[in-house]
Amino acid sequence: MELIENKGITLSEDALRQISQTAKWAQFLAIIGFVVTALIVVAGLFMGSFMSVFREMGGGTAPMPRIPYMAVSVIYVIMGGIYFIPSWFLYKFSTETRKALIGNDEEILTQAFANLRRTFKFMGIMTIVIIGLYVLVIIAVTIGAAAGAAF
Repeated sequence: MELIENKGITLSEDALRQISQTAKWAQFLAIIGFVVTALIVVAGLFMGSFMSVFREMGGGTAPMPRIPYMAVSVIYVIMGGIYFIPSWFLYKFSTETRKALIGNDEEILTQAFANLRRTFKFMGIMTIVIIGLYVLVIIAVTIGAAAGAAF
């Protein structure tokens, strides 16, 4: 078993193989992320048209919210942009890791792991933001229900 030493850290062939497999799965997930991003953006571009057609099909009496259809399109495009960011970091991690392992380049491997860190940091921040939004929605619904019950 060949060992590679790097400032006190030793990686076995098995560890390098595990990193290589991780890079392959990361690339797969990144590509799926790009496809989903494209689908979200395309859906966003046509969402306004779809909503107006559905409203007309309902005879204009459908209980759809009265928000500008363009706003829904913009929200979808923004969601696609947000979804693109971790996919890009994950893709960079996968390609740089594979390049580093082929060329035995420590600097590129460090950059690859920095992209993996960025992926998880972004996902962690987004998770905190979404949990915060859930809490705000729960508070707003509770206040709304209490105010509705008072009347």
